[in-house]
Amino acid sequence: MITRQHKPAMNNPIDCDCIEKRSFSIGKFAKSISVFLIALLLVQQTFAGNLITVSPSKTVCSGAQMSLSAGTPVDVVDWYNLSGFLLQGNSLTYNFTFTGNISIVVVITQPDLSVLRDTAVLTLDTGDNDSDGVPNCIDGCPNDPNKTDPGVCGCGASEADFDGDGVPNCVDGCPTDPNKTVPGVCGCGVADINTDGDLLPDCFDQCPLDPNKLFPGACGCGVLETDSDGDGVPNCIDGCPFNASKIAPGVCGCGTLDIDTDNDGVLNCVDGCPFDANKIAPGQCGCGNPDIDSDGDGVANCNDGCPNDANKTSPGIC
Repeated sequence: MITRQHKPAMNNPIDCDCIEKRSFSIGKFAKSISVFLIALLLVQQTFAGNLITVSPSKTVCSGAQMSLSAGTPVDVVDWYNLSGFLLQGNSLTYNFTFTGNISIVVVITQPDLSVLRDTAVLTLDTGDNDSDGVPNCIDGCPNDPNKTDPGVCGCGASEADFDGDGVPNCVDGCPTDPNKTVPGVCGCGVADINTDGDLLPDCFDQCPLDPNKLFPGACGCGVLETDSDGDGVPNCIDGCPFNASKIAPGVCGCGTLDIDTDNDGVLNCVDGCPFDANKIAPGQCGCGNPDIDSDGDGVANCNDGCPNDANKTSPGIC
């Protein structure tokens, strides 16, 4: 079996040449025979840049979780500080918590025993663009002195909540109405209540307590606009709701027309002689015949046998 190891750190490993020591073991011998190859391989270190990938960045805040990576799976990658102290051996990555300015050196031994070296200088981020006392690296709004976190409204916008409803003004459609966050149908400051459960909220419903009406109409809220006789006048104001010819009883009442056929000023319904303009009652002579009493004896001519003799109503014997 052949193993490869780095020369023990008798000198600073990031400054010295690497010495390869190979030891051979013969498994079946009673004791192992170790032979140092006299031909020490002096390998010249090559200083190269950009070998180290740093995450999140080289300028960070204290407490940041750092991850450094370098090399390929066939390389032996060791991580040191500037004093030569081995921080992480034979690992493609080195993870640690950043606490302050530090330089990390990577030494990469490739399969051909050539060695590459690079240094990552990590510095504490103390910048404070908005002078709010919170360094940029942990300030969620590094250019907004009033905020360290974008919040709901984002950097540069206030999280003020005028109406105290828990929704900041920037996203509150009704910033001064604690009961609404969007104007809705009725607008800010007016509740979108629909008391009667019909098609319109109270703010537009002129009959908010009448589920059958949106407007008062002729009859007013709470009264249907029914027109039983179909005359165009609703029952509520139709004096004859079941007579399409009348909207008031008149002299003759609902169901009877107020007609004056003989034009004597007395309607037929109360005119005893509706076709006789000279009479409103049949009298002694009946409709169509005048009740004239020529002799003034109280008996109309039509019934008086002696219409011109006040003493007689019939000729008699004489």
